[in-house]
Amino acid sequence: MMFVSTVRDFAMYERLVRNNPNNAGARFVAFDNNVENKTIPERYNAFLDSFDYSSPDWLVFCHEDFQFLEPLASKLHLMREDAVYGVFGAKLRVPGVGLQVDSNKDGSDMSFRGAPVSAPTSVDTVDCACLMVHSSLVAKHRLRFDERLSYDLYTEDFGIRAREDFGIETMVLPIRSHHYSYGNVLPRFHEQLAYLNGKYRNASRAYVTTTAYAIGPADALAKANAVLRSRRRIPLKWLFYKKISHKGRLTVKVLGIPVLSRKKYDFKEWHS
Repeated sequence: MMFVSTVRDFAMYERLVRNNPNNAGARFVAFDNNVENKTIPERYNAFLDSFDYSSPDWLVFCHEDFQFLEPLASKLHLMREDAVYGVFGAKLRVPGVGLQVDSNKDGSDMSFRGAPVSAPTSVDTVDCACLMVHSSLVAKHRLRFDERLSYDLYTEDFGIRAREDFGIETMVLPIRSHHYSYGNVLPRFHEQLAYLNGKYRNASRAYVTTTAYAIGPADALAKANAVLRSRRRIPLKWLFYKKISHKGRLTVKVLGIPVLSRKKYDFKEWHS
């Protein structure tokens, strides 16, 4: 495995990525964005343009604030070389695929998001914090990141293009992880979302992001956005409701009556 990151906070990067015992045995490439501040797609493409494809490897593109909580090497037997992987993704009627811990940069205000998966699971897109792809797939289709995107939606675009142009599936890997960031939806995000909706105006369907936005052609986009809006209401939730809260508590309700409420995941056990 080779981990590729764009870094500004090297103390965090060394702790969570390079010196993470769960990444033992991997190789590491860190671009210092303190010296020359370039966008993440530019950095990732520079790596892909210089990589020696005669020595195949799994490529792990991850943020400096992303931490695997169990060895990625133990999951490689689940991964196909003809698919793109992430640790947290989304599809239209399932807002969070894969269970992940989020927190502030200092580890405070931890919360769970999503739902656990027991096997690699197909999704529309995966979160930018971590994307994994085999170098042989990159070489075969000359996959690259879109440099018109700066700090948002570049993994989403990578997966959508791979699916639309080459029929490559994007999947979430069942593995514990912690992202030390909640992220922000800035005006830049909406500008880049509009750009992608233009780019994929002739796509085969709409693709949902982990930020609960959709990308795709106008007609499919309207239907997807209607589903996303209804998800905020979900009248059917009254009939049957099942959710893991941000604190790790599993709650099940039938006809609005709680039938189960118990602690499902604990932060300390998750990190152990």
